[in-house]
Amino acid sequence: MKIAFLGWEFPPKISGGLGRHCYHLARALSKRGHDITFFLPSFNAPKRKMAGRVKIVSVMAGDVDSYNENLSNKRLDNFDIVHGHDWLTINALLSQNPPKVLTIHSTEFDRSGGRLYKSSRIFELERKGVREADAVITVSKKMARHVKQLCETDRKLNVIYNGVPKFKPAGAAKRNTLLFVGRLTEQKGVEYLLFAFKDVLKKVPSARLWLVGQGQLAPRLKHFAGLIGIEKKVRFFGRVSEKKLAALYSQATLVAMPSLREPFGIVALEALSYGKPLVLSKDAGVAELLHNGKSALLTEPTDTIRFSRELVKLLSNRPLRKKLSKNGKQLADTLSWEKAAGETERLYSSLLEKH
Repeated sequence: MKIAFLGWEFPPKISGGLGRHCYHLARALSKRGHDITFFLPSFNAPKRKMAGRVKIVSVMAGDVDSYNENLSNKRLDNFDIVHGHDWLTINALLSQNPPKVLTIHSTEFDRSGGRLYKSSRIFELERKGVREADAVITVSKKMARHVKQLCETDRKLNVIYNGVPKFKPAGAAKRNTLLFVGRLTEQKGVEYLLFAFKDVLKKVPSARLWLVGQGQLAPRLKHFAGLIGIEKKVRFFGRVSEKKLAALYSQATLVAMPSLREPFGIVALEALSYGKPLVLSKDAGVAELLHNGKSALLTEPTDTIRFSRELVKLLSNRPLRKKLSKNGKQLADTLSWEKAAGETERLYSSLLEKH
C-alpha cells in the first residue's frame, strides 16, 4: 500500500509520545512492505531521510493552521490510505479523498486538565474528526471509552496499543535513584511526585529524583521543590538526547509516572523494556495491561502518602524490584511496534475492501 502519514513532530524534535509513535509505526509499516510518505511541518521536519520505504515531505508552515491549509492543497489521491494523528492534522485529513484514518493520542480534555475544553476550537476539531474519519484508532480501551463519551458517538473505535523497542542497558543502576520522564505540565502530576518524594526522603535520606522533560510548569516546579526543602535532592535535566535518556533509564533504580490523565503512557513501556520497576497512576491507559504487584505498582497519584509508601517499598525491597523488573520486561517484549503495525495494516485492508 501507499500510505500518507500526516504528522506533527518527529525525532529529535519531539515533546512526547506522539512523535515516537509515528516514527516507530512508520518504520514498522515500511518493513511490512508498505510505502510511507510522512508529511511534517517544515519547522519539525528532519533534514535526514529515513531508511527503507519511508519518505519525509516538509510542508511549509508557521503554525497549525498554515500547516493544515498547505497540506490540504496537496492532493493525495495517489495514496491508498491517508492517516492523520491527533487534532493537529484533522482539517488536512478530512480534506482528502482516499480512505481516512485518524489516531487520537490524547484529547483537549486531558491536556487542559478537564477545564474549558468544550469551548475550545480544538475540541470541536476532535469531535469532527472522530465523527467523520473512515476509521478511528485509540491507544487504549480507556481512551476509547473517554473519546466516545466526549464526542457523543457510538461508532466503533479501534484500540491498537503502542509498541516499544527492545532497549539495551547503557550503564549500571545507581542506588535509590527515582526517574520521571515526560512533559512538565498539569497533566503529568509532577507536583504530586515532588510532594511524595519529600516523604520518601524521611525514610530513605539518600534518595534522589531525576526529572527529564520540558514544559510550562518547569519554573514553578523548581520553585516548589525549593519551598518544600528538597531542591538539593532533585535534578531537572530538561530535554535530553536519546543517548542521554538511555543512560538515565539504565542508571535509575525505578521509574515513577504520576500522571493525572494519561491516555496511554509510552514512558511506562520504555521503563519496562529497560527492566526498571515502575510505580504509576492506576488511571493511565497503559495500566490496563499491567497487574498490580506483579508487573508494576499501581496507585492513586494525588494520594501522596500512599504514593510515597509505594516508592519506599520498592527502594527498600530488592526482591520485589527484581520480580517487577522480570515480569515487566516480559510484558514489554510482547508489545512490539511490529505487532501494532500488523493490526494497523489489517484495519487499512478492511477499509480498502469497503471502498
